[in-house]
Amino acid sequence: MLDVTSVAQLDKLLSANGSKLTVIDFHATWCGPCHAIAPKYAELAKEFTGVQFLKCDVYVNAALYAAIVPMTNQRSVRSDAAGDVSKKYSVAAMPTFVFIKDGQKVDQVRGANPSALEATIRKHAGAGSGAFSGKGQTLGGDSGPSDGTPEVSAGLDPQMTLLLGLLGLYGLYWWFNKA
Repeated sequence: MLDVTSVAQLDKLLSANGSKLTVIDFHATWCGPCHAIAPKYAELAKEFTGVQFLKCDVYVNAALYAAIVPMTNQRSVRSDAAGDVSKKYSVAAMPTFVFIKDGQKVDQVRGANPSALEATIRKHAGAGSGAFSGKGQTLGGDSGPSDGTPEVSAGLDPQMTLLLGLLGLYGLYWWFNKA
């Protein structure tokens, strides 16, 4: 997996890749969700051998960083190391995964959502791009969705569910102990 540091380097990589799908992971060293999804991204890179996987380490500018993480000394923030690449694809959140085919952006996934990332790769990679092609079967279960697309959960994020549950318990505790 190569690290992209400039538009010129990216253009060379895209032209060498031809009409195959390229996925760029825009991430930052300070981004927790970026670190959380990194192993899944590496796993997908091994599975989809016909897809070019790239990474772009983005250090955001001081104004955006201050909006994300309040701090007292904004001058200590490094400037965007790959600003021309992130600007070209209008990247404003970390992580952002940009999907490029024939030199054109065809899709984007914002946030550390492994299901959406894999579904979007499958959508644009075409048949036979992964280690195995076809719908497949699970042992002791059904074959999944009939149209062959992966199932993406529409529920709340598990961390958000936990947070809401804890807030509810705190509210109950406060209610019964307010006397």
